[in-house]
Amino acid sequence: MTDLESFLAQAIRQRKLEQKLTKYALTRLREALGWVRGQIEFHGLTQIGPNRTERLKVLRMEVETYMKEQYATPLMQTMQVSEVMNDFIDQQLSLARQVVVATGGSASGALTASAVLPQAMGQVMVNGVPWGELLVDRLPASVADKVSRMLGLFPDDVGKVFADAIVRPTERHVEAIITSGVQDTGSIAQQLLWQIETSDAWKTDNQQVWSAMLDSRVCATCMGRDGKRYPMDYVKVSPHPNCRCVLLPESFFTQDRPVEGDGGKVVDIDTTQRATEKWLRDNPQTARKVLGVKVGNQFVEGKISLDVAVKKAGGS
Repeated sequence: MTDLESFLAQAIRQRKLEQKLTKYALTRLREALGWVRGQIEFHGLTQIGPNRTERLKVLRMEVETYMKEQYATPLMQTMQVSEVMNDFIDQQLSLARQVVVATGGSASGALTASAVLPQAMGQVMVNGVPWGELLVDRLPASVADKVSRMLGLFPDDVGKVFADAIVRPTERHVEAIITSGVQDTGSIAQQLLWQIETSDAWKTDNQQVWSAMLDSRVCATCMGRDGKRYPMDYVKVSPHPNCRCVLLPESFFTQDRPVEGDGGKVVDIDTTQRATEKWLRDNPQTARKVLGVKVGNQFVEGKISLDVAVKKAGGS
């Protein structure tokens, strides 16, 4: 296996740590939503009656306060001191040091997980919003809003629709936030090592490269950024939840990497945008999945470039 294949294989194994945190978050979430369900009955909102609108407003505020204070804020605090999260960051730092040494640099070994974790978590941005804010501020308000809307639409049938209207969408939302946040926390921890711990000579010789997972699941935005160079102090902003992209030092990125095309066939390509464009043209089924049928056909037939195709497909 190449260094990059080994790096990605270890990253997949580390995903198990991320899944543990997701499971923990969803367990706590179900407890919180159980409280919400109880409050609906306590406030007598399963039936239309006097002052129902006012009581609904009171419930919405109570739900938002409870979700924030009893679920979202404690969850973020727990993650900052979690042994699982610290183990994850330790492994990310270890991987980053291996990369530095493999590319001719030196790493001091000074950074520790406990020192890096709070700083890294604080820098994670998902679609332009700090992921802590998504959990601590936006998620509680989102749950409260869904409760209000559901009660307005289904005043006599709350029990049957609560799971579909509140529980399942919220669980998917939390899972996406945790997945994005944990992965990007690890990436940012590595970036802090590139920036702080390594030798000046190694840092000045490198840029970071955006590396997308090239398969039928890649989005147009991430594919359009694949191979683009960024300064070493650039902090990744995931363009959407569940982004699988990583930032790698340029010197580590100058080799072939495995990508997946039509029918799951895996091949190696180099790291230039020209190679990405050729890979996509050579895999028309994948191109249509990523870009949509109309734009994908135009691209495969050579009528438009990759940059134009990405923009037409809604990439940014």
